[in-house]
Amino acid sequence: KNGTNLIARKTSPISEGNFIILAAHYDTVDTPGADDNGSGVVALPAIAKAFEDTNHKFDLELVFFDEEEPVGERFVEGSGFYIEDLANNNRIDKLQGVVYIDMIGFDSDNDGKFHTLHCNENISADLAKIHIEFIKQQNIALKNVPTCRRLSDHIRFWNYNQPTIMLIEDRISDKNPNYHKDS
Repeated sequence: KNGTNLIARKTSPISEGNFIILAAHYDTVDTPGADDNGSGVVALPAIAKAFEDTNHKFDLELVFFDEEEPVGERFVEGSGFYIEDLANNNRIDKLQGVVYIDMIGFDSDNDGKFHTLHCNENISADLAKIHIEFIKQQNIALKNVPTCRRLSDHIRFWNYNQPTIMLIEDRISDKNPNYHKDS
């Protein structure tokens, strides 16, 4: 628990303490990290801006996790500490869902493919359906490619049975050749 998570909150007068989390990790693997995960970090405030002048039935927490990348035996430490803190402070029951964003900046073939990961954990598939339907309703030129990965901060929330999805670029047919490199 050596890292530092950064947290910003937008409260709503009608939330009754219920909240959702938009999250991304900001640490890198000794590289500049433009895609992993500068792209996710930049996306959070852009998404939050859409909530700026609105009151929802939930508060919004933007959480920037440290220590997602593996360091020796440690992995996804920042998110683990954060969810433990929610549980220890009796806030976890008010958590309505988590949208975790990691590596959304690369699409070399311009096909719009991405993954909404839920791995059929608890009710995360329901959250994924809402997300995918929203993209269709907005006529956003993205195509969800189903897959399952259990290798990032989202798994910490699944361990506490919380509805969580991870949004990530296509890592099956269009891998970023600069992943974890200085290039």
